[in-house]
Amino acid sequence: MDRRHASRSLCPALVPCVALVVLGFVALAAHAAEKAPVPGTDGWYDATPPDGSFHVRGPVPFQAFLQEDDEPSAAKARTDGVRASQSGAFDSITKYIASCSVLQGDERSAPVRLEAMLANWKKQADFLYRKPVRSGKLDGFEFEIADPKKTLRVRVFAARGRDCTVLVQWNHYAKPREDEIVRFLDSFTLRKP
Repeated sequence: MDRRHASRSLCPALVPCVALVVLGFVALAAHAAEKAPVPGTDGWYDATPPDGSFHVRGPVPFQAFLQEDDEPSAAKARTDGVRASQSGAFDSITKYIASCSVLQGDERSAPVRLEAMLANWKKQADFLYRKPVRSGKLDGFEFEIADPKKTLRVRVFAARGRDCTVLVQWNHYAKPREDEIVRFLDSFTLRKP
């Protein structure tokens, strides 16, 4: 068979394959557009973790995460959260993170768990400041810690059966605007007790 006849016989066979590939790419693009986060009218994004336990808003799209303790121990922990990273000048990165952990079998009261959370954070670095805060009916604390490369402003809350942390982390040379830090931290709302 010469080349002219070979190309004519292959062409009809390839048309359905090419059409399927093109339709596949169109379907993938439509699915990606369907899943792409959309900011609110104010340009901020809403986020809720996999278990739906809380809600936050931030200036960049969030990614939900779930981490379960797989070690065989008496107390199993499950952490549901959201995180986002915002690139800035000079390779800086600002991180927005919120999470709530449930430790099965933890019988400690909320104030005792809150103090334990503060003690764990204090092991990382000395607090630059510490003050009481509220989120709805939840009492908690806000504090700031720093090391030579980054600063974290953190809020911790101990709800019934879950310990929650909301934080913003930034490089010293590229601090986000104060109103954006406060707006993110203030957006934390617990949905499940």
